[in-house]
Amino acid sequence: MTDERFEVHMSDADALMWNIEKDPLLRSTIVTVLFLDRAPDWDALVRRVEAGTRVIPRLRQRVATPMLRIGPPLWSADPHFDLGFHMHRVRSADGTVESVLDLARTAAMAGFDRARPLWEYTVVEGLEDDRAAMVLKVHHSLTDGVGGMKLLMMLFDFDRDGDAEHERLEQADVDLLGRSEEHTSELHSH
Repeated sequence: MTDERFEVHMSDADALMWNIEKDPLLRSTIVTVLFLDRAPDWDALVRRVEAGTRVIPRLRQRVATPMLRIGPPLWSADPHFDLGFHMHRVRSADGTVESVLDLARTAAMAGFDRARPLWEYTVVEGLEDDRAAMVLKVHHSLTDGVGGMKLLMMLFDFDRDGDAEHERLEQADVDLLGRSEEHTSELHSH
């Protein structure tokens, strides 16, 4: 699937981005707006993203503080992960591009729920000419711009019918909770 390695602890730069998140003026949120020529099949999109969250561990992990606050924050599997919290579907009130941009601006200014994985996808339906949009919001500690593009390329494709690589995503299963618990035990024993 992917050869990407995911470190358990945040890098110093990512930890800085995470810690300054508390200040609304310094938030390090990445918001991307994709305009689509039609609304995506919601059920297919949910299945695709669900499969992607099993291949890309970060999408099911939240930030945890190490014991006694010694060391950088670490990534830990969210045992209560709920895809419904991260994926939203709304209808534009007036069908304009400006309504989508207003939604994106609001998303960019809003903080993340610090107890959940740091991303949200919102599909905006009902745009003029039956078009739609997606507003993607991720925290900079989750990925940077290049990583964000890799994430998009892995989760989505340019072919309406999809491709075989993306079908394999649905077969993936990653034991994130076990990995996190194992690592937590290692932290406490050292």
